[in-house]
Amino acid sequence: MRKHRILLIEESAPARRLIREMLERLGFGHVEEAAGVKAGERLLEAQGFDLVLLEWRQPRLEGMRFLKRLRADERLRLAVTPVIVSCADVDLELLKLAADLDAHSVLAKPFSLKSLKSHVEAVLGAAPARAKLRVPKGTAKPVEEEPPRAAEPDATAEDDIFYL
Repeated sequence: MRKHRILLIEESAPARRLIREMLERLGFGHVEEAAGVKAGERLLEAQGFDLVLLEWRQPRLEGMRFLKRLRADERLRLAVTPVIVSCADVDLELLKLAADLDAHSVLAKPFSLKSLKSHVEAVLGAAPARAKLRVPKGTAKPVEEEPPRAAEPDATAEDDIFYL
């Protein structure tokens, strides 16, 4: 189980449940849910998180306003919290605005388990382990050793699209 704490801010209860299940399948057991931006802000201030997964198109542009307030927060611990923006209708305007507000990534809905994993690991810095080189005794040639692989979800399941 991975130790990272993730805050999921999403208004849709079925989408929250599905994304939480996906994160848990990826080994993230510390996922808190917020049904909207206000609840998310309270949780973030009280507990702090390693990552926020934020639904962008909440009513009254609350997702955008949340990210703007977060980046302007005087408490550095909060202001630098990584944020992945998720949205069903990603366009150039959203990408530019998310980049201007220092979102770490934009994840287009619907997304697969594999896509979610890629975005979360990229933001949290969990790049796959690299092979190590070692020189066996009595030789001058380095030999590449494969790193141990973590158990991953079934490959066919990763390619499934989850509609939100």
